[in-house]
Amino acid sequence: MSAMVGDMPSRGEAVKRSLQYGLYGGLTLLLVALVGMLPAFSERMIISSVPPFGQGLTLAQVVLFGGLAAVGAYGANHFSPRWLGVLLGGLAGLVGALVLGAFVVLGLRVNLQPVFVNATPRLYEMLTFGRGLDGLPLLLGVGVVFGVLGAGLDALPRRARRAIIIGLVMVVVLGALQDLIKLLGRSEGPIGRTIALVGTAFERKGLSMAGAVAAFFVSAGLYLLWPGVKARLVAAVDARPTSEARRIRRTSRYLAMALGVLVLLWLPLDLGTYTSEVFDTVGLFVLMGLGLTVVVGYAGLLDLGYVAFFAIGAYTVGVLTAPSGGIELSFFQALPIAIGVSVLAGILLGIPVLKTHGDYLAIITLGFGEIIRVLALSDVLKPWIGGAQGIQLIPKALELPAITVPFVGRVELQTQQEIYYLIIVASAAAVYVTWRLRESRYGRAWMAMREDEPVAEASGVNLVNTKLLAFATGASLAGLSGALFGAKLGSIFPHSFSLLISINVLVLIIVGGMGSIPGVFLGALVLVAVPELLREFQDFRLLLYGAVLIIMMLKRPEGLWPSTQARRALRSAEADEVGDGS
Repeated sequence: MSAMVGDMPSRGEAVKRSLQYGLYGGLTLLLVALVGMLPAFSERMIISSVPPFGQGLTLAQVVLFGGLAAVGAYGANHFSPRWLGVLLGGLAGLVGALVLGAFVVLGLRVNLQPVFVNATPRLYEMLTFGRGLDGLPLLLGVGVVFGVLGAGLDALPRRARRAIIIGLVMVVVLGALQDLIKLLGRSEGPIGRTIALVGTAFERKGLSMAGAVAAFFVSAGLYLLWPGVKARLVAAVDARPTSEARRIRRTSRYLAMALGVLVLLWLPLDLGTYTSEVFDTVGLFVLMGLGLTVVVGYAGLLDLGYVAFFAIGAYTVGVLTAPSGGIELSFFQALPIAIGVSVLAGILLGIPVLKTHGDYLAIITLGFGEIIRVLALSDVLKPWIGGAQGIQLIPKALELPAITVPFVGRVELQTQQEIYYLIIVASAAAVYVTWRLRESRYGRAWMAMREDEPVAEASGVNLVNTKLLAFATGASLAGLSGALFGAKLGSIFPHSFSLLISINVLVLIIVGGMGSIPGVFLGALVLVAVPELLREFQDFRLLLYGAVLIIMMLKRPEGLWPSTQARRALRSAEADEVGDGS
């Protein structure tokens, strides 16, 4: 077979790659089916007149692997003829469908359910479109068609491809959130009435076809039009004198921030307790994410036992405020003590790990977190912290009377709404602290230590003080989050402070962008708010976390909203790779 231009693979190699992608795709689809995701989503209709979410999830993965096969065929520069990539995308889709077909044939002849619990007749019915073995040709045909569509999508110009993907994602998001949108649309406030307008695009089950088409074209069109609009606005501002242009940019930035603050303050009053509950959870993870951003993102100290400080803050508030503790301080009296105890714990952890880094530091901090969890469960501390029964009857953080809100009227603040506003204030303070620290002398010392400890020490950075300050700062924010967590629930139990909490916070800052403050908020919304709003995802959260991490590391290692330093470092690394390749 003739070789492709430059470093591109031969056609034989391209066929081999497409077969590999098809096999990987089929096995991935099979895994998704066997863990129960397809049956779990089978009742969810995205568009009322098309197959349910479960089958749509399968088709979306076929499209993905068809596109990957096209990339393998084209090479990085989309070599010509492009029809080869499209055909190989269909080949990948066919191979993936063959894997599913073989599984269906085996499952219909042999009872696989004792080994694979989710290998039920219902699953076979979904994979064969309710036709049994007669549906296998249809399954293979669907695999080919959607593999071709995936490859064809990859053949489009980059901007058009992204616009189509954004439009499809918006349709899926709206369809998946249909129950929530309908619920929130019943509110009488301005935000609720706005959401009710979106709710008109739904039928009894799923989006109407007209609503889906409108959502697709509006979101894709906005993506295509925004760069031109932005360029015109920037050009109009740049045409003005320098001082006036600077003032316009500053005013626009402040207006955007003020609008965001007003929306955050209005949400619980307009959309009710459920929204407050979701954003309470997001806010607690934001606080922990900001603390871990200091430890991992700024200082480069991999802490896998971060949940320990969260637990210490919660238990300290519980002991000092609950009747069982015998002290019965108010929340605001106990809060600074809880933060101080957390800071002390951070320093005590930092002292023995001053000479360690990397994997060794991660293992030590992991052990520290497990020690705190085991102590919370032990009978030794049971007289003070309740052991496995935890601490109960923790009083509310504050009691607020009814207030009158402009344009809304008299509002009786409920518990979750009270905590929501307290978490908003705490998050704003944490953002200010972490932002100022990043721009300070200590922030520069942390970043220098993160890049190269020996060089930082040779430059005059006191590694002992710098590491201890990083641990203490991160522990203080985790302790603050734990204190709010205890007051929010009114009770705390040891099982609430497992290793998984540390992993969740670490994943949050990796997906959002290591060392990025806005990335913490975006990561919390993606990984905390979305699973809370979509209850179907609860059983598959860890699986989705793993998939998101793999995709992020392969496609966007800097995160969804990377910091300026991370973006510059990535561009520099890419430039070096290009230079080495030349």
